[in-house]
Amino acid sequence: MINFIEWIQDNKGFFSDSLELRTSPLGGIGVFATEDIPEDTVLYRLPKEEILSPRTCGISNLLAEYDYLGMEGLVMAYLFEKSLGNQSPWGVFFSSLDSTRRPDVSTLWSDEDKMLLKNTDVDTIGGLDEGEISSLYQEALEFVSHCDDMIPPFSYQEYADALIIVSSRAFLVDEFHGLSLVPGACLFNHSDKEDVHFESDFDVCALCGGLFCDCRESKAMELEQEHVSNSNNDQESENESETGSENENSSVQSGADNVCEIRSVRYIQAGNEIMNTYGDEPNSVLVSRYGFVIWANQNESINVSQQVLQYCRANDLKLRFKWWKQNFGKLCEPEADSWQSVVEVNIHGEVTEPFQLLLTILAMPLKAFVLLSKGGRLKEPNDHTRREAILREILQARFMAFTDGGMSSEEYHRIANAATGHKKLALLYLGTSKLCLEKAIGAL
Repeated sequence: MINFIEWIQDNKGFFSDSLELRTSPLGGIGVFATEDIPEDTVLYRLPKEEILSPRTCGISNLLAEYDYLGMEGLVMAYLFEKSLGNQSPWGVFFSSLDSTRRPDVSTLWSDEDKMLLKNTDVDTIGGLDEGEISSLYQEALEFVSHCDDMIPPFSYQEYADALIIVSSRAFLVDEFHGLSLVPGACLFNHSDKEDVHFESDFDVCALCGGLFCDCRESKAMELEQEHVSNSNNDQESENESETGSENENSSVQSGADNVCEIRSVRYIQAGNEIMNTYGDEPNSVLVSRYGFVIWANQNESINVSQQVLQYCRANDLKLRFKWWKQNFGKLCEPEADSWQSVVEVNIHGEVTEPFQLLLTILAMPLKAFVLLSKGGRLKEPNDHTRREAILREILQARFMAFTDGGMSSEEYHRIANAATGHKKLALLYLGTSKLCLEKAIGAL
């Protein structure tokens, strides 16, 4: 890893002397503080011209021509550059990845191990389904067929490995580069209690990536010249010259502050591993995208939509449930994908606001529901007893849906500590889900 730190420095980057790389208790390599680090300290910096993105790789013109960008384009950029070995500008970076923890995502587990998480939220979000990877692989082969053998052939397994490596390390850098690999920034492991934060100026020129440039003005001039050209063919050669000048502006632009940084967001004590965050993600996302689980994850939640359906069917509340589905978009936040996605309780035992609304509808007297269905206002009840009773029954039904004989979250945690591999991850996941339910029931 010493060569990699030197690579960062040789490419106008910065890796603080207050940091050291060593084996992490989480697996692979971690970043540790060699001395106390104050809040708001820059610990890492790399110019954007040194990151690997669909805009900076050796096949950027092909990716742009076929509009093969985003995550798919970044995976292809990675495969192409990695095939060059040490001839790639990122060869040292690729070598450093060999000593880091390989993401063991649930999507690629064996069928037997996937059964450990069957019918959980991981299953619901597609975290056990390999179908998406297969589809992306077919799209990648279609793209490669247009590239005149510039990209060496790769197998399904090679593509799947590349996709997992890239998707678990990519950062959204800015409007120009999009998702990118930022060598060095991905060394910091994830926690739901972050010590540092990744920073990058997102608002850059979408044409060249520069913070300050004349591209927008040049583009406007080009369009005006094209308009003149269409009405006066005598100006054709002059317009071609202007277009050539614009193409020169299309290369990746850099500047003194056009960089990616890792900055401390709290005081960090010497000897501690320094943790970043990959976002406020529940364990279902962490295990399916990054291959790990956090016990008592502060962003954890558990979905109870199936138990809501069962309760409505068993208590002749189908009309209320139908009305809820039809009016869900008006009552709840527009960014919610579906009513099922918001019927949850979190690690703090709290019920989501949309779920509270649904419980209110299920608990209200028939007369109040009739008025509501005819355009009346949804009012908060004075007495929450009925609503809490319904919630308790739904939560207990979800608790009993675990085929574990009624194990508590602490029992899961104890057994997980003695387990290994996928079984350990599954036990930590299930135990944290149970913890959400226990706290919600305990709060009633």
